[in-house]
Amino acid sequence: PNDIPDIIEEDSTLSQEDKELIREYVDRVAEPCSSVLRMFYFDEYTMFSIAKLMGYKSEDVAKSSKNKCMTKLKELIKKGLYGKFDIN
Repeated sequence: PNDIPDIIEEDSTLSQEDKELIREYVDRVAEPCSSVLRMFYFDEYTMFSIAKLMGYKSEDVAKSSKNKCMTKLKELIKKGLYGKFDIN
């Protein structure tokens, strides 16, 4: 759905159950996406730190990678939610 949050924060309006479900999907997405998303959203690493840890050339490359990973995560969640139904 379009209401999948871009940022998962502790003071978010998401229920604990929703946060845990999102964490499960983050763990299902392929590497390096799983690590990048976990570091940024759950461990609160900076883009600079993620770039250093993941071996990216710059913060901009890390940010671009995170954005691509969010797209993959959203697609995975959509498939998980809508894959249960045969919509023809």
